[in-house]
Amino acid sequence: MLISIMQLRKIPQKAGELNIAVMKVKSRSDSLYNYVAQLKEMIVKKADGPEGDVNNIESKDDLNIPAELMIVKKTWYRSEKGN
Repeated sequence: MLISIMQLRKIPQKAGELNIAVMKVKSRSDSLYNYVAQLKEMIVKKADGPEGDVNNIESKDDLNIPAELMIVKKTWYRSEKGN
């Protein structure tokens, strides 16, 4: 029988180490999801300007923007490290 995360939160003493592992995975997953969303927003704003919208990308044909930000300028590294 599968136990949901919500059920584990209600009975942490039963779940024990499994509860801790699940919460770590959830936290890392949420962190990765947010990081990718930030990168996506940064790329769109660089391509479409400060008012760029990730749900309505206008410059889809400019494939150089992600490489320019992430490889050449290492913007992803500075934003992640807070520099």
